Amino acid sequence: MATPARWAEAGSRACAIAAVPPFMGWPAEAVRRLAEASRPSKHRRGQAILSRGNRLHAVHLVVEGTVHVSLSAAGGRTVVFAIARPGAALFGVGSLVDGSPMSNDVVADEPVTSLAIPVAAVRAELARTPELWESIAREITSRARFTVDQLSDFLFEPLRSRVARLLLALAASTGADQDDETVSIGLRLPQERIGEMLGVSRQTAAALVREMVHDGLVQWRYGGVTLLDLPRLRSIAEPTAHGTR
Repeated sequence: MATPARWAEAGSRACAIAAVPPFMGWPAEAVRRLAEASRPSKHRRGQAILSRGNRLHAVHLVVEGTVHVSLSAAGGRTVVFAIARPGAALFGVGSLVDGSPMSNDVVADEPVTSLAIPVAAVRAELARTPELWESIAREITSRARFTVDQLSDFLFEPLRSRVARLLLALAASTGADQDDETVSIGLRLPQERIGEMLGVSRQTAAALVREMVHDGLVQWRYGGVTLLDLPRLRSIAEPTAHGTR
């Protein structure tokens, strides 16, 4: 697969890198050096960009296409922790810090272009300007809090509350106007993927989707999702003290 010409330009790569944590606010010269060291690559749908257990030689920034962050068991079960759109996140930051193998997979949901930024190049900038480690620490802390919030949802929140929160978060990530009467989630979201993100079977996810469609909360057609009643969804999504509603 040919790499789009725009990513052959270091200037375009620098703009993409400067727009994502932890590189936001890094000196322009540092970002420029990272961009010059980075290399664009194409990934087909279903291809693992980063794989659990692999040693990391480069962190990856997705600049075109959508990916999911997941774990898969030997029996074929998959749990999806997040769906990321272009420019939303840098992958491999934890392994960059401690040198450990990847603890999860990052898989292309569609044809994807990513920038591979060598770990050695990032560490060279951190050695040159040690104060930049603070931005790495902030990003690691943010991700740790997100993980704790996800675990809390799994342990304590009702399934209906969890799916409402998930759909609202996905809609917000599109940049859609949350004051609109309806909001479309701009990505294909089959019921199987909802099950993977909630940690439930496809059958349970399908039953939950039917219930929410029947209640007039969402419209679900060919994997495309439209949120029809944002106030009610927000009410359902509100966290509870002990997972009871």
